[in-house]
Amino acid sequence: MHMDVEELPTIIKQTARVSYADVESFISKIQKRALQRMKDALRSEKFIWRSIPRLAEAGGVFETEALRMLEDDPDVVIGKGKQGKIAKLALAKS
Repeated sequence: MHMDVEELPTIIKQTARVSYADVESFISKIQKRALQRMKDALRSEKFIWRSIPRLAEAGGVFETEALRMLEDDPDVVIGKGKQGKIAKLALAKS
């Protein structure tokens, strides 16, 4: 089956094309954006602690990847809640 570019869904047309040599850099940029979105979610005035599933959703990544990224970030504290792992910003008051 052959499709012209105009027939592709918008989300596919907007997807960046990356050369193999630039894949690592591209993935790094995506991870940084995802981490920034998760940290923005942690800055909520309504919640101090946020669940990892909720943060993964905010970052657009799988829960395991969200947890790994948050565990590696010195600005984030990981804790244990009733439903599982939770996170907060290190500077936030508990």
